[in-house]
Amino acid sequence: MRIYILSEMSMDGKITSGSNSSSKFFGNYLSEKEMMYIHKKRHNAQAIIVGKKTIDTDNPYLTDRYFGNEKLIRIIPSNSLDFDYSSHIFQDNKKTLIVTSKKNINNPKVDEIKKHGKKVEFIGETKVDFKGLKDYLENKLGLQEVIVEGGGTINSKLLEADVIDGIEILQFPFVVGGEDTPTLVNGKGFGECVFPKFKLENVNVKESFVSLYYSKSNYN
Repeated sequence: MRIYILSEMSMDGKITSGSNSSSKFFGNYLSEKEMMYIHKKRHNAQAIIVGKKTIDTDNPYLTDRYFGNEKLIRIIPSNSLDFDYSSHIFQDNKKTLIVTSKKNINNPKVDEIKKHGKKVEFIGETKVDFKGLKDYLENKLGLQEVIVEGGGTINSKLLEADVIDGIEILQFPFVVGGEDTPTLVNGKGFGECVFPKFKLENVNVKESFVSLYYSKSNYN
């Protein structure tokens, strides 16, 4: 199974327009053909992962609206389960999996999530175990390709767990700036000797952005 990050980014590595802002503004620079390029990724995948903060900030639909992949599973890891049930993902009948830890087994929020027709899976003892999540998706659900379209927090947790096989960056030709503006990876960062390392595999020049695909490197 391949899990890869797909993210829009400015020239200076920013993935939103500012602190606590949505990433949806990147869509303003895309042509219809370029939007279809992105949605084709969802069409080829069996699941899409985002963090809870992306749900709170962007309120995305997380669907393949161009090619009609009805089997696409939306996966949202959350330790708090503090969701806004008016969010789009809770207001439709699309497949949605909320992943949390076993400490939430008796949490009443679990029943509320299920009332909205969404599945809950407990992976990890006190917080979500992302290695366990990859194992579940690969061996229990039989998935072959999973996209991560979240923010810097979920990206950092997946990289820390060493479950990311590739990163596709859609780099736009402008600078956002801002000391607190989110970047591709937040969290505590990595020491030089343990940097997650990737190899540039493909460059695809579009009208509005350049797609850079990096695969996980075995270099130590």
